[in-house]
Order: sequence, then structure tokens, then C-alpha cells
Amino acid sequence: MVDNFAIAISHLLIALAVWRLVWRADLDHEDPPAKDEVGSGFFQPKVKSGGAVDHRNAGQGGQRDA
Repeated sequence: MVDNFAIAISHLLIALAVWRLVWRADLDHEDPPAKDEVGSGFFQPKVKSGGAVDHRNAGQGGQRDA
């Protein structure tokens, strides 16, 4: 009897927590991420100090500056 009561209480508390999370208004809205200046993919041009962009290795597979 005590085992069934303990299982029921724990499941009811989990169900209550899920119920409260589902009905939160702030979980329905998410701001879009900020755009990167250069990009975040492979083989993107590198930004040098001063804002100049290095296009030498952009788009070339396998070659990288050390």
C-alpha cells in the first residue's frame, strides 16, 4: 500500500510540473538569433584587424593559414 502511494505521489508531482511548464507563456516566444558579421560555416573569409576581409582561402578546400 505504501509503495503504491509513493509511486502515485511522485507521478502526480511530475505531472503537475509538466502541466505548469506547458502553460507558461514565455516558452511560446523565442527571439531570433543575431546575424554573424562574417558567417559561421566552413571556408568563410577571415576578418583581419581593422575590418579588412581576407579572401585568399575562402572557398578553397583544405588550405588554411597558420
